[in-house]
Amino acid sequence: MKTLLLILVSYFIPGMNPIIPKSKVPAFLRVVQNRAEILGTVTGFEDGTWIYFSADFPVKIFDSIKIRNNKFKYIPLVDEEYPINLMVHTKDYRDNKRIWIEKNRMEFIGEKGAFQKSIVKNSTTHAIHEKFEKRIEPYLYEIDSLRRNVGTDDPAVQLRITSLDSSIYHESATLISAYPQSVVSSYILFNNHRSWGKTKS
Repeated sequence: MKTLLLILVSYFIPGMNPIIPKSKVPAFLRVVQNRAEILGTVTGFEDGTWIYFSADFPVKIFDSIKIRNNKFKYIPLVDEEYPINLMVHTKDYRDNKRIWIEKNRMEFIGEKGAFQKSIVKNSTTHAIHEKFEKRIEPYLYEIDSLRRNVGTDDPAVQLRITSLDSSIYHESATLISAYPQSVVSSYILFNNHRSWGKTKS
């Protein structure tokens, strides 16, 4: 439950608090999980650029590491049950990507100005979530476009948005059915429990 709270709160509330020095991080966050490791390859940055790792509960930015020769090696300093959801980002947040970290030797491959397109390897949880996001992305894009460019007063637009919402629900239900034990399924259920209610099937 504590893990799920960390994941869900960190996903929905952008972390914008000032950097917290490692010495100020609670002791239980400084326990090294030796089996969780991220090997990063990031291009376009000056040598010595800091990369930050954030979760919004119980702290904001809680760790950082310097890029050396387009590389970094990071062992998460989080004493939680894995998988966990963290944001990898630059100091100004212009480059950022949320990733699901498991107790594996993972790879993060990114480029300055294009962190949202970064590749994350060897995280089953991340792969599940990324596949889901790609499937619902066209529906979300169309809904956003309709609301911004047309508005929702037109009954035809309302019907189209309802149809798109149904498609998103179908994709969500399909994923939950396929991966009932995944924390991604828990995240989807939590994200939609208000709109779906208890009787949605």
